[in-house]
Amino acid sequence: MFEEVRLLMANQYFDRHMKKVFVDRVCGKGIETFEKYLSYRYRDNCYYYSTYAILGMNDDDYLMRGTLRVKGNFIYGNGGYSHGWVEFKFMDREYVFDSMCRGVQPKEAWYEEFNPNVKFKYSKKEIVESIRNGETQVIKRGWLEILSLGMSDYYTIAILGHGKICIKGNKVKKFIAYNEPSG
Repeated sequence: MFEEVRLLMANQYFDRHMKKVFVDRVCGKGIETFEKYLSYRYRDNCYYYSTYAILGMNDDDYLMRGTLRVKGNFIYGNGGYSHGWVEFKFMDREYVFDSMCRGVQPKEAWYEEFNPNVKFKYSKKEIVESIRNGETQVIKRGWLEILSLGMSDYYTIAILGHGKICIKGNKVKKFIAYNEPSG
């Protein structure tokens, strides 16, 4: 029972952090909250969901990329399923946000189920520094348009490109993504 309550609290914690993430749906649907945007998940757009989510998290939380070995899956049981997810700490426990799962999951259970081969790991702090070191354009009142990053990962650069971010000191106050997954 206590573990269920802790997981519920971890999900609420994640949801609170996502209050500063928005998505400008370029196909004319307007700006949506991340919560609304998540209602479209369970499609193969994990790179978008995880990249957007990391900007709402703490500096020492991580954007992850790698391949999964999905238990019981005929095609991906031996690996090769490219994927993106977020790892974060809450109450001295580690959790995973994976857009293909319902809610956040305890990291240990998620790793046991998907057995990831981690290709790279960026902290939110590293990503924000990369934004600061990349090319940006001041829009107004502290908002920056992200034109390029100081990192080499294509799936992160392409997804954050033309997004708008408001940084006060070292904290991301708001982030509006411009790109959206197809569909």
